[in-house]
Amino acid sequence: MAENHKLSEDGKTITDSDTGLMWAVETLPRMTQEAAFEAAKASTLSGYSDWRVPTVKELQSIVDHSRSSPACDPKFQAQPGGYWTSTDYIDPAYAWIVYFGYGGTGAYNKTNDFFVRLVRSGH
Repeated sequence: MAENHKLSEDGKTITDSDTGLMWAVETLPRMTQEAAFEAAKASTLSGYSDWRVPTVKELQSIVDHSRSSPACDPKFQAQPGGYWTSTDYIDPAYAWIVYFGYGGTGAYNKTNDFFVRLVRSGH
């Protein structure tokens, strides 16, 4: 695990000391972007109720281009597929996703199903 990533005692979150973000370790199943927002709003993981869907910049911050399938530290338990972000594309019917197979990005219709990784501001 990168030196800036600290796994919580309960093993359910990782805090990034560089960004101050707290990440859910668990990958949520594939769902639409709207369902991802609802899942974040409903989450009380590790006793916190302010989980959200990350921006594209935030999600890219945990990509490790020295790895592939998935392109991040194994502690994140990422699937090698696409993950929703909260960042809209130029066309508001689309949003950015980050692919953890290789670490790239793309824009897809918000009605498509992709994985979800929740985040919160840790500080």
